Amino acid sequence: MSKEEVGKVQLNINISSSLRDKLKQEARKNGKTMTDFIIENLSNIENKSENSSSYIDKLECRLKNLELHLGLINQKEPFVESDAENITAFDQTLFFGFANHHNLGTVETWNSLAPHISFLSEKEQLRFKEVLGGFSTWTVEELDQFTNDDVHSSCPLLKAFEEWAEIKLPSLEEIRLRGKAMRWPFN
Repeated sequence: MSKEEVGKVQLNINISSSLRDKLKQEARKNGKTMTDFIIENLSNIENKSENSSSYIDKLECRLKNLELHLGLINQKEPFVESDAENITAFDQTLFFGFANHHNLGTVETWNSLAPHISFLSEKEQLRFKEVLGGFSTWTVEELDQFTNDDVHSSCPLLKAFEEWAEIKLPSLEEIRLRGKAMRWPFN
């Protein structure tokens, strides 16, 4: 018996038949059993000795990533604080990644971005500058405002970023889930 098998326990969960079918299909695509596929997708949870709420948060994030990968996320969930943190981190990574890639200073980088966000009011542009500069984070209310209370799956600022940086960026859902972990150039 291997070390891994000594500590194994059985986990029973109830999932929809459509999720089961998609998991089975993805497992086959990867040449794995469904069990091996699920274990592999959940096994990257780091530092299992962390407190249980942090551990549960990481599990939920992994499950959301799996649902996103399988195309099961249709309905947008309301923004929460962790979304604001992930989106802020992503925006700052994009801004400073672009600056480093093009050997630009902060002011030059902002000046190159400004024409792409001219649809924002002067006050909103100042707020945008504050967040991109790392002096503040987005609030849930601001995210709701930019996405019309989360009715739309995209954000006009994300579209402006794509036009400005001239690269394909991750979806808003991916950024909500993994923004802190993403690195320039996001491919």
